[in-house]
Amino acid sequence: MPTRELKSEREIEDFVRGCTFLGTGGGGSPEEGVSLLVESFREGKEIRWIDVEEVRDEDWVTSPAGMGSIAPVTDEKRKMFEALGFRERKVKRILVEAVRELEKYLQSEIRIIVPAEIGGGNTPVPLDTAAQLGKATVDGDYCGRAIPEVQQCLPAMHDKTVTPIACADDWGNVTIVKQVVTLAAAERLGKMISTIATGLCGETFFTMKAKEMKEVLIPGTLTESLEIGKTIRTAREKGDDPVK
Repeated sequence: MPTRELKSEREIEDFVRGCTFLGTGGGGSPEEGVSLLVESFREGKEIRWIDVEEVRDEDWVTSPAGMGSIAPVTDEKRKMFEALGFRERKVKRILVEAVRELEKYLQSEIRIIVPAEIGGGNTPVPLDTAAQLGKATVDGDYCGRAIPEVQQCLPAMHDKTVTPIACADDWGNVTIVKQVVTLAAAERLGKMISTIATGLCGETFFTMKAKEMKEVLIPGTLTESLEIGKTIRTAREKGDDPVK
């Protein structure tokens, strides 16, 4: 598949609709996914992906994703944040910050962003991160759908290392996880870190050379999402059943 770029807000909506369909009930909020990509689109950022065959084997890749809860902040939590000195939110896009911190740690440039899963909210996030950083997103993901736990994705099944993990929150806290014993421990650590940061932080993980990524990627799922989303929309516009 050639490089694809979302060139209108309608295409963004089509894409997120398709991601939501493939997410099979999970994968985050499609409304937030659309809002995030539309904001970058209106800023003039390129929202695009490239075929895996265009990715060089020696390129570094990583998978940014949110970790934690987006539950409303209670008065009790607000007091705790103030006690910790968290008074001013300093970071607008925490996953952009996480990728930058990972590059500092590696002393190498991350060239390719890989969506970890497909979902209406969780796939737009890495695309937006790539757009903000001027990086390419690969056309594919590691699951083919949304999943509840990282242990269920293909890199985990093929024993690819999840570390190093870079974590950033909107207060300006940064954490690098150099090594974990198990994936379950990595997820537990991520949730602990996110608890300190109002309940949500940005993480980027499964950092590897593209040669390894190609062994576990499900290719073409971003293009597939766009086509599914368009099909659903056009069928509805005609009054047809999208399933048929």
